[in-house]
Amino acid sequence: MKADIVRISAIATAAILLSSLLTMQQSAAHDDHGGSGNDLTGEIGVLVYTHGDMMNHEGTPNMDKMMAIDGMLEKNFKTPSELIFHMPYDWDDGLVRLDEKGVSYAIFMYTDMFGPNSTVIHNLTRGVFGGIDEYNVCPGVPMGDGCMYMGALTEPASKVSDTILVFAEPARPDHPILKKIFVKQAKQVSENPQNEVLVLVGHGAKADTNDAAQEKELSNAAMYVEMKMGFADSIGVTAREDWPNLSPAAVQQAVDEVKTMLEETGAERVVLVPATGGSGFVKVATALEQEGIDFVEAPGPLPLGEKEFKSWAKQVAKETIEFIEEERPTESTITPYWDREYYPKQVSKDDLNDATNDDSSFDIKRFGIDSNGDLFLSVKGEAGSTVPEGQDIYGYVFVTDAGTYAVTAHLGNDTPGEDHEDNEWHAHKVTLEDGCISSITPDGEASVQNKAVLLSETSATSISEVMTIQLTEQDGSTCITEVFDQSS
Repeated sequence: MKADIVRISAIATAAILLSSLLTMQQSAAHDDHGGSGNDLTGEIGVLVYTHGDMMNHEGTPNMDKMMAIDGMLEKNFKTPSELIFHMPYDWDDGLVRLDEKGVSYAIFMYTDMFGPNSTVIHNLTRGVFGGIDEYNVCPGVPMGDGCMYMGALTEPASKVSDTILVFAEPARPDHPILKKIFVKQAKQVSENPQNEVLVLVGHGAKADTNDAAQEKELSNAAMYVEMKMGFADSIGVTAREDWPNLSPAAVQQAVDEVKTMLEETGAERVVLVPATGGSGFVKVATALEQEGIDFVEAPGPLPLGEKEFKSWAKQVAKETIEFIEEERPTESTITPYWDREYYPKQVSKDDLNDATNDDSSFDIKRFGIDSNGDLFLSVKGEAGSTVPEGQDIYGYVFVTDAGTYAVTAHLGNDTPGEDHEDNEWHAHKVTLEDGCISSITPDGEASVQNKAVLLSETSATSISEVMTIQLTEQDGSTCITEVFDQSS
């Protein structure tokens, strides 16, 4: 009898341990995609969307990208997915295929690099297809409750499925992960960034507001590459390639802007990067050639950027799945990450070639606050390349709503406890009275690289003025003796 009791107790203990192990394994598996404990594994699918070229998808770099994302979703999230395309639109077919796999939610994942406001396709999918009233505006010809646009009819998803659509944050050129692709592209062909201007070429849009949003996203990404590699200048342009009545003017405007950059910076060559454009890139390249402008063409974003696209898709899938598990929406919706801002919070430009000392390392080109809240100032030359001698101090100054910050270089230390090498650039918060420093404290973290001065760990939210200056220690005071350049 006692043996039977021991045996039963052992079996019960084993069952409890096995149950606990299975629970831990399920929890760990769910934690792989950042689960919140409201596991909907198997009930969430993904519609992986891209702009296609009619039915010619197979064997293209874009299709390879889509297949890589599809494989990543299966491996990391055990999530069924279907590839869907623009040109032709087969969103409803993809949704039906997902529906057959028993999903309750379908994530609409936009993999083209068009941000939240840069294309009417986002409204066509969210509004007409997704049935979200706020965005239900047909950019083409209304047909009943559907919309005929670009030669295809889009109708409400509710006609073919009860699955709830969740529209994920769209890919965009200035996304922190995806903008790294443009660095890869530029590095393939750039020989001397300081003597080159960078131009990212995009597809463009019919509506002026959408087109302006594209240019802004592209220019933000271009500025990132410029600061990363030290280009003389950068810009994002669009060719509005699908609209013959708009494209010639857009291409000419792009060429004019490139010519202005070359004249202002003294750069001699253009690094032309295909970003989101196709035939529009060729149009811009042809126009530059006709103008006799020296340029080099970078390779396309694929397959160079396949790794980045997979990383981006993993982040988007994780966040969107967590949103669904937390909120369990009962009707089609968009995630709260849809229009997250990655672009700089403030950007201003200054005239070039106006530094009083003719030193390009103090000739202000651009300044502002980036999406991380860090202050930045870029110059025509190499930032920080000129350092002072004797009692002089050189500085890059930011006048902000949180006070005045200076990134300086000099011999010796100027505040107690300061620890840096001579002429090493470092940050301070200062108070100026009649051009002289009345108080100074170590504050902020400075970084000087290529053409940019970066200042982090401040509480500033706006910049009213920037300066490049010389200060001199004299009679126990440190005062500004020359302002090389300033801008507000």
